[in-house]
Amino acid sequence: MRRAQRIGQFLEKDIDNDGNVTRAELREVLGLEASRPMAAASGVSVEPTREQAEAIVSRLLAKTLLADTNGDGKINFAEMRQQADDDLLQGWGRVTQLDLQDAVLIRALDTSSDQMISLAEFVESAKKILVMMDANKDGRVSFLEAEPFSRMKNTF
Repeated sequence: MRRAQRIGQFLEKDIDNDGNVTRAELREVLGLEASRPMAAASGVSVEPTREQAEAIVSRLLAKTLLADTNGDGKINFAEMRQQADDDLLQGWGRVTQLDLQDAVLIRALDTSSDQMISLAEFVESAKKILVMMDANKDGRVSFLEAEPFSRMKNTF
């Protein structure tokens, strides 16, 4: 179901309904998304400047086009499916039977070596990750601080 939802997110950007999402289609759809008002720290919605919107589009375009594995400038259905699978494999909320990647994650978090992750081990690991991501050391991770880590693939 999640795979279908992720593929659906790609297909929503297929303006001409030809089964491929091109760079031009992405730019058009992402441009509309980037132009929407943003919530400021004060809670007031603020229209992004043209430069901010273009920066958002460029970042989203680069991220989305990572799915274009054959480099032809468009994302076909097979690439959409592969990207959906990759996204699911990297998702923190995934609940499946253990596979090799899960086993590696458990070994990384299992400090007691009992092949299980206790709440204490999980919390300790989460604290270490927070400290690593918290560039300004204020005890919180902003979206800007988290962004470099969101681009990391196959961390575990």
